[in-house]
Amino acid sequence: MKKRLIFYVVLVLIAVMALSGAALAGFLIQDDITIEAHTLSGDVSAAKGLTLTVYAQRNSYLTWDTTFPATAAFQAVTDFTYHPNGVSFSQDAYLHFSTASLNGATSTTLENLMEERNRWSDFLIEPIRELARELAPGEEKTETVTVADYWEIYPLTLYLSLLNGSTYYDEGETSFLTNYFHIPVPAELTVDITVSLDEDGECVQATINPTGEESYGFCSAELVTEQGIYLGLYSCEPGETVDFSHIQGGYGIYRVPLPQEDDYALPVEDIENILPLSEKDVEAVSLLESPWDGIIEVFTVEQGTLRLRLLEEETCTVIEDYWLDADALPEVVQTEDMLVLLFWEEDTQRFLAYAREDGQYRLWLDTELPLEAYYLSSLNAAFDGSRLALVYPWGEYASVGTGLLIYDQSGLLYHGQYISSADSNLLQFFSPERPALQCAGH
Repeated sequence: MKKRLIFYVVLVLIAVMALSGAALAGFLIQDDITIEAHTLSGDVSAAKGLTLTVYAQRNSYLTWDTTFPATAAFQAVTDFTYHPNGVSFSQDAYLHFSTASLNGATSTTLENLMEERNRWSDFLIEPIRELARELAPGEEKTETVTVADYWEIYPLTLYLSLLNGSTYYDEGETSFLTNYFHIPVPAELTVDITVSLDEDGECVQATINPTGEESYGFCSAELVTEQGIYLGLYSCEPGETVDFSHIQGGYGIYRVPLPQEDDYALPVEDIENILPLSEKDVEAVSLLESPWDGIIEVFTVEQGTLRLRLLEEETCTVIEDYWLDADALPEVVQTEDMLVLLFWEEDTQRFLAYAREDGQYRLWLDTELPLEAYYLSSLNAAFDGSRLALVYPWGEYASVGTGLLIYDQSGLLYHGQYISSADSNLLQFFSPERPALQCAGH
């Protein structure tokens, strides 16, 4: 009886696997995707003239780009492509500017830890070395450490990766930027450090955590454009005090020129403060590219109010300046005609929409978004002068479908979701891009 039961279970598993394989094989030989529309609220006629595109990909070799009218999903047309060499993803230049971590963990060999020539500029490493020297195999020890005993000023690291594959660093306690910004470590700042050595005495694990509720360090805003590297600094937590008064060029927004093709080092000595700000007033900073070449957006929170400056890169001149009805940095979705600012406010997702009229931003709508907060950084937008459309990636098993929101100045007109036939718990697809949409005539 037991053997029969085992045999039956095996047959069931084979059948399930065969069904999954048949479903996968059946889908992969198809060059189209179907879309099923569901109205969550409002009338789909509000989406007339809108066209949506959703993306599906599998194993980096197969892609399905499916386009359909928002009011007639059954008319979906799919561009199916087989990529014999795999899909290549376009990557932006990457910039990271920070101090070494005072909250994190590392794992390495004891020999590597003690090798001082290795790069440890991203970690408070010296007290970890001191504790590790005292440990016997299998032992663990925790100590509270005063950071100023090891750092007088915060060591800074700037890491830049360009599209051509070149990488550049300026890092460590003696780096140019560390001394240029010269941010003192508070005398009272302490961290708890735990270090353990494995039974063989070869591998070390270490963790660093702020002591109690103490805050530390600062946050940074970073941006790379074709014109240069832009940086901003601010205190991470409201009410936190970081001493920016020793910065050589004064407090503000800084620019470092991009390295030339044959440069082996970042030209950090050419840093300049292109937009002086009041360190007493600024609570937060964000830097973004605008829809227009040569213009960057400088968002700041100053004395509890959000401010937006459009800064012309060539002249380092503020060409537009706005005080906005918000008190925090937003997630930003924008087109040339519309600026959408998204905020997570406790249990609601608020957004402000500013239409571009006569060369200025005018408040067009202030309302709430009927979405979970994690969608805020995934939206795309389109605007035709009277309607604002927002799309977000959606799917029960994978984000290969889309949700659509239509607004006019009275509020939400339509909320619908479009389910892709690629959205399956058997077929492991993913979306390499956010859904796209286009208004008729745009």
